[in-house]
Amino acid sequence: MLDRNALWQLTRSRVMGFTREPEAMFWVFAFPVLLALALGIAFRNQAPQPVAVGIVTGTAGGATPARATWLLAALGRSPDVR
Repeated sequence: MLDRNALWQLTRSRVMGFTREPEAMFWVFAFPVLLALALGIAFRNQAPQPVAVGIVTGTAGGATPARATWLLAALGRSPDVR
């Protein structure tokens, strides 16, 4: 039954074509892992930088004053947020 399904055949042919290209396998699977390892080693001695956050109050898509107060209190508890 799966042999006659057109979607299955198309998917199978695309996967087979993809696996026949070694450079595509490298760029999709190996390169992101190597890049993550290299950047992890390069920046391992730095602490995370605090994130600056602004809260806008108002009626045009902004938070209400009560919601802004709640957000300010919630974000103020985190040492990573300024």
